[in-house]
Amino acid sequence: LEATDGRDLEGDKLTNFEGTLFHPWKCEDSPNRFHNRLLRAGEIACGMSHVRVWRAAADNQLDLTLVLEDDARFGPTLWADLQRELKSLEAMGLEWDLLYLGRSPPREDHCDVSQYARDGERVTPNLVVPGFSYCTFGYALSPRGVQRILAAGYEQAIMPLDEFIPALYTQHPRADVRLKLQDKERLVALAWCDEQGRGLVTQMEVGHVAVVGSDTEDSACIDMLPDGTLIRVKERDSVRDEISLIRSAPCTRALA
Repeated sequence: LEATDGRDLEGDKLTNFEGTLFHPWKCEDSPNRFHNRLLRAGEIACGMSHVRVWRAAADNQLDLTLVLEDDARFGPTLWADLQRELKSLEAMGLEWDLLYLGRSPPREDHCDVSQYARDGERVTPNLVVPGFSYCTFGYALSPRGVQRILAAGYEQAIMPLDEFIPALYTQHPRADVRLKLQDKERLVALAWCDEQGRGLVTQMEVGHVAVVGSDTEDSACIDMLPDGTLIRVKERDSVRDEISLIRSAPCTRALA
């Protein structure tokens, strides 16, 4: 499916945008640098692109939905490995909604999130019950998972998708996010994490900084007026400065 490009969120497309931001997203006093700045156009576009995938999965009544972003990297045995693991879950009688095939744990500077990041029990040699996890470059949804995640109403509470999804299966550090999503049906989540801590899918990186594996940070800031109109806002922050610095320097792209 064709994705929404955050660079296209301007002019009429911004004025007539069909969706409501979680507002205010920016928390001035948050120690988490991803919480104390405005939403990015790339984050909004990324989230709405995933919603389009979920809707297509529901419309086509898919038995399994595999979501891979354009920067996802994986080996030739991805499908066989995934099928084998799903058969193991079926044999064990374990139902699931969301299966991370790759993810990123919160870093030390995400101090308000890291306390929720510890994984739970190991379900199989390759699967664990995940703690709070960032990134959505590779995951699978069961039919029930598609219905539950659609019913959570992302379009009425648009935030970074990798803040929204964890809030549906574990505790979110922000009280306002918890309050907004407290009545939503919880996802039964699993994550691919072999005994060496590796996922089945990885994310392409630029240089040595994982955050630049995503283009969402390097995009315009978006705010919402009281009448719901979205506007572009000029704002500088350490995340975008870090990305700009790295991208302006020579670097080598490596496929994980």
